[in-house]
Amino acid sequence: MLFRLLVIFIWVCLWSVSLIFAQNRNIEEIEIVTREQRWSNETMRMSEHQWYDWWKENNNAYNARLQTGWPTGNKEFINNKLKREKYYISNKRLQNYYPNDIDVQEYWLSDRWYALDQVVLTEDDKELWRPLTYKDNKKKIIIHHTAWNKAKDIDEWIQVMQNLAVQHSFSNGRWDIWYHFLIDDDGNIYEWRAWGEGIIWAHMKRNNTTSIWIALMGNFDIDEPTIKMQESLMRLTTALAWKYDIDPYWSTQLFQASENSPYLFATVHDSIVWHNEGAATECPWHNNEGIIEQLKLNVSSLIAFSRKQWSLDFSKITFHSEKTIKYSSDKNLAISLPLPWFWQVQCIIDHNWLEIDWCEQNQDEINITFNRTWYHWSGRVPLIINQWGDIHFFDLILLWQQDLDALLSHRKDVYSSTYWESWTKLQTNKITQEVAIWDIDDHVKSDVKVLLYELTTTFPEIQYICEQECVIRTDNETFINASMIKVISYLDRMEIEVDWESVSSQYLLIENNWIITVSNYWRASATWVSWNMFRGDIVMQNERMRHLQKWWIDARTVVNHVPFYDYLKGVIETKDQDHLEKIKAIFLATKNYTAYYLDWINVHPFVPADAWYTMIDDERIMQKYAGYWVEKTITKWYQAMRQLKDTRITYNNNIVILPYFHCWPGFTRSGNDYFWWTDTPRLRNVIDVSKCWDTSKFKWHWVWMSWSWAERLANAWVQYDEIINWYYVGTEVQ
Repeated sequence: MLFRLLVIFIWVCLWSVSLIFAQNRNIEEIEIVTREQRWSNETMRMSEHQWYDWWKENNNAYNARLQTGWPTGNKEFINNKLKREKYYISNKRLQNYYPNDIDVQEYWLSDRWYALDQVVLTEDDKELWRPLTYKDNKKKIIIHHTAWNKAKDIDEWIQVMQNLAVQHSFSNGRWDIWYHFLIDDDGNIYEWRAWGEGIIWAHMKRNNTTSIWIALMGNFDIDEPTIKMQESLMRLTTALAWKYDIDPYWSTQLFQASENSPYLFATVHDSIVWHNEGAATECPWHNNEGIIEQLKLNVSSLIAFSRKQWSLDFSKITFHSEKTIKYSSDKNLAISLPLPWFWQVQCIIDHNWLEIDWCEQNQDEINITFNRTWYHWSGRVPLIINQWGDIHFFDLILLWQQDLDALLSHRKDVYSSTYWESWTKLQTNKITQEVAIWDIDDHVKSDVKVLLYELTTTFPEIQYICEQECVIRTDNETFINASMIKVISYLDRMEIEVDWESVSSQYLLIENNWIITVSNYWRASATWVSWNMFRGDIVMQNERMRHLQKWWIDARTVVNHVPFYDYLKGVIETKDQDHLEKIKAIFLATKNYTAYYLDWINVHPFVPADAWYTMIDDERIMQKYAGYWVEKTITKWYQAMRQLKDTRITYNNNIVILPYFHCWPGFTRSGNDYFWWTDTPRLRNVIDVSKCWDTSKFKWHWVWMSWSWAERLANAWVQYDEIINWYYVGTEVQ
C-alpha cells in the first residue's frame, strides 16, 4: 500500500511538473504583431470573395477547354494530365513510405485528410476558399526570404506585407500568404498564417505538413540581414524549437522532385534549413548563407540551457549583439566581457571540446578562462552567463593558432598540388626606399597626379566644360575665364579650341577652381552614374606610358592634378551597401597605397621613372579613380575619410604599401611566395575562410586583404583595425 501511494505521489509530482513544463513550451513570450494589428484583410480567405468567383469561372472554363481538346491530342491537356499523374504517384509514395511527412497539395486533398489532425471548412459560418488543414507534429523549421524591397518603418512594412498577401492570395491562387511568420529589418515579427503555425499550405512542395515557415523580409542577394533581424530570427526559431521539441541538429527528411517515377526522392538535412536545401531555388540568397550554422548553434545552446531551467523565458535574456573574437597561441584562452556587477555569476557553455576553467566577476567585468580539451577546435561558441536569473547571451569566436596553422598548411598543399606551383622562386626586393611616418604629412599636402588611362588611349578628341571659368595655358598663350575647350590630338601637335579661339600646342594646362566635365567621355557606373567630372587641374602633354596591349608607348597623356584627399574622395573601392568597418579598413589601405607612391622613389612598375604622373585610374593597373561624382553617390567612403583623416598604418614606424584584392584561394598569398619579395615580412600567408568561386588560376591581386572576407569579418563585429592586423601582420594603426 505504501509503495502504491509512493508511486501515485511520484506520478502526481511528475504530472504537475509536466504541466508547468508544458505551459512554458509556447511562444507567448515572443512579441508578435498579430493579424489584427497589421490590418489583415480576412475576407480574402472566404470563398464569397468576388475574386475567387472570377478565378473559379476561369478555372472551370480552362478545364472544359482541356477536356474538349483531348480527342484531338491537345498538348496542353496531355501535359496537365501528366503533371497530375506525377503528383498522384509521388503523394501515394509519401503516404506509403513516409506517413508522418504526408504532403498537402492542390490535387486530391480529400484523399489525404485522414492523415491530418484537423480540417476546417468554415469560419464564422462562412465557407473558406481553401480548407484549413492542421498538423501539430512539427519537425522542421524552413527559412525563406520574400525577395521584396525594403521599407523605412513599420507602416511601410505593413503595406509591403499587404501587397505580398494580395500577390499570394490572388495572383497565385492561395487564400493567404505562404509563410507562418515574417521578420522585418527592425526585428518585428509578424503573424501571417491564420490559425497559427499548425496550419498547412504550399510553401515548398512535398515538405509542408511537418514544417514551420519563417520568411525574412528583403532581397538578400542585394542586402545583408540586419542584426535585429538575426536576433529576432534566433528568438523565434528557439521558441518554436522549444515548443515542438525540435533539436536543430536532428536529421530530417526533405523531399525533392525527380524526373523519374516515383517522381520524388528523399534527402537528409538538419531540422533547421534554408528553403534552397529542399527545392530548386536560390532562396534565401547568398547573403543569408553564412548565418545558418550560427543560428543552429545558438538555438541548440539556448535550448540546452532552458532544459536545465525547465523553462524558456526570453524576458530574462539579454542578447549582446557585439561579437567577441579572441585568439590564443596556448591551450588556455582568457577573455573579459563587460557586465554590470552582480554578487553571484554562473558561466555556461554547451560544447564537447571546450570547458570553462575560471569564471569570476571583477567589478564591471566577467573574467573567463577557457580550456580546450581537443586539439583541432576553433570556432563560434555561444556563452550564457547567469546572474541569479538574469541571463546574458554572448556570441564568441575563439581561435587557436595551432588550428589556423594546420588549416593554412592544408590549403597551401591543396592549392600547390592543384596548380603544380612551387613555393620556391627567384627572390627580389619590393621596397626601393622606406617612407618614414613623418613623411606622410608632406605627401598628404601635395597633389596626386593621376593618369586618366582611357581618355589617354582611346579619345583622339576631348571636349572639356568648366563649371566656373578656367585659366587655359598652352605653349605660347594664356586664356582667362574660359568655359569650353575642345582638343584634337594629332601625331605632331594638339589643335585646341578655347571658346571659339583656336591655337596649336604641344602642352595644355587647364587650371580649374571647381569642376571640369569631359562632355564626350561616357564612362559611368553600373547604374549609369557619370564618371566624367573631375576636381583639380588637367594637364595634357607627351609622355611615356605603359599600354596594356601595346607595352610601352609614347602618348599624349591626360593627367588630373588633384589634392591628396580630393583624389581619395574619387576612388571607388567599396559601395554603400558594405559595412562601415570594412570600408574603413579599405580606405586606410588605399590611403597608404597612395602615399607610398607619392614618394617619387618608390615607383609603380606601370609608371616610368621620369613620368609627371604618380597614379593611374584603371583598377587593372592601380586604383579605380572615378572623380567628382563618387562624392555624391558613395557616402560611406566619405564618412570613413572624415573619421580617419589623421590615421595611418605603419610598420616599424614606416608607411607601408598595402595591396588589397577581391579574389583568393582560401588563404592569402605572402609577398614572398607570389611576387618573391624578401623585404615585405608583414605580407604573410593568413587564413581567409571564404574563397573565389573561380576554378581557374587567379591572374592578379592574389595577396593580402580581400574585399569579400573583410566584409564578412565586419559583419561579425570585427573592428577595422582588427581586420587590418589580421591581414597585415605586425602593422600598427596610428
